[in-house]
Amino acid sequence: TQGPRLGFETAPSEGKNTLERKAAELAAETKKQAEEDEKQDKPLDLFKLQPKKPNWDLKRDLDRKLELLNVRTDNAIARLVRERIASQQEAAKARARSAKGSANGSAEVDNEGEAVGMEGASLVEAANLREREAEEEARREREDDEALLDSS
Repeated sequence: TQGPRLGFETAPSEGKNTLERKAAELAAETKKQAEEDEKQDKPLDLFKLQPKKPNWDLKRDLDRKLELLNVRTDNAIARLVRERIASQQEAAKARARSAKGSANGSAEVDNEGEAVGMEGASLVEAANLREREAEEEARREREDDEALLDSS
C-alpha cells in the first residue's frame, strides 16, 4: 500500500546556512535580548525625562562668578553691622558719661550699654548662622546640578 514518494527524501538545503535559518536565529536572539532587557529594566528616572531650562548653563557660569561677589557682600554686611554696634556702644558710653551726676543713672546706662553689646553679639551670631546656611544651601545646589549633569 505504499505509493511513490513525491519530493526529496532529504531537503537539498539541509545542513546549509540559509537566509531563512539566519532570519530565525536573528529573531530568536532579538527576543532573548528583549526578555533580558525587561528583567534588568529599571523604573524610569523622571528627572532624566524633564528637559533642562534653556538658561541652565548661564546660571551655572553666573554662580561661579557670583561666589566671590557673595563673599565680599557678606563681609561688607558684617563690617557694617560691627560698625553699627560699635557706634551704639559709643553712644551708650557717652550717655553714661553725661549721666555721671547720679549713681543710679550711670548704673542703668552701663547695663544698657552691655545690653546693646549682647544684642550686637547675638546679631553677629545670627549673621554668621545665616551665612553658614546660605553656604550649605549653595553647596547642595551645586551637588544637585553636578548630579543632574553627570546623569545626562
